[in-house]
Amino acid sequence: MKKARVFVSVMLCVLLFGVTGSLIADIIQWEEIHTNGQDGVSSAWTRDVDNRAGCDHGGLYVGDSALYFCNGQRDYSHIERSVDGSKLSWLIGSMYSWDNASTWNPGIAVWWDENNWVRFYPYMWFSSPSNYNYFKFYGKVNGTSFSLSQGIDTDGDGTNDYPKENEWYSLKLVFTDSQVKCEYALGKVDNNPNDTRLDDGTWVELDQLVINRPDSLKGTNAIFIYGKGDGGPNPDLDNSYSSTTGCAGHLKGYHTVAAYVPEPATISLIGLGALGFIRRK
Repeated sequence: MKKARVFVSVMLCVLLFGVTGSLIADIIQWEEIHTNGQDGVSSAWTRDVDNRAGCDHGGLYVGDSALYFCNGQRDYSHIERSVDGSKLSWLIGSMYSWDNASTWNPGIAVWWDENNWVRFYPYMWFSSPSNYNYFKFYGKVNGTSFSLSQGIDTDGDGTNDYPKENEWYSLKLVFTDSQVKCEYALGKVDNNPNDTRLDDGTWVELDQLVINRPDSLKGTNAIFIYGKGDGGPNPDLDNSYSSTTGCAGHLKGYHTVAAYVPEPATISLIGLGALGFIRRK
């Protein structure tokens, strides 16, 4: 009888440990962009805009349930917030692709320092289909620049069908211990942790947009950047093209989310707690 109780206790411990650990690993921290704050942007985010073109709303505002990057088309405009870069599992941002913005479409990025940062966005140059339209993943790792691109040819005619203009895309940066990967999905990810597109297979992995992840891309002090910007002399992608253009009124972003990998110590403590509970029973 004692052996049976021990066996049941061990099995319950494994079950509780496994289920609880899974739940922790799947916790999603949703970050609402459009709440109270300057021009409707949540005060949890830092608003960072080059509005040398003198566009309305200071070049960035919330309206119609979207975040508008409405400054000069080739000028930086984004929101940002601190994240623990050592615990990142993935980051998601949804944005509207517009061909007139060409290389300055909004995207998602993580910045550690001027020598270590990554950015992912839909590069648009001409109306679709076109091989000048593709998903672009670029940045710096240990001071060395990289730039990768991949388009999607769905019908085999030799031209890229995705990304294309006037479409909503959800972009995902995936962080494993050894790599940083890129995925995309059509449409917007809704602002709730039960959005089935997080797990139902509609995310498409861009197998050409993958880099190794050294320790320099695992630092705790990182910044999640959502919108437009580029590398250059200024930090946090606060760099614009040499000359500005007309106001980009059609560039839009939606919700963003961040998920963190749980620390092993946290899961271990839960497992020990389960053991204590079983022992008391």
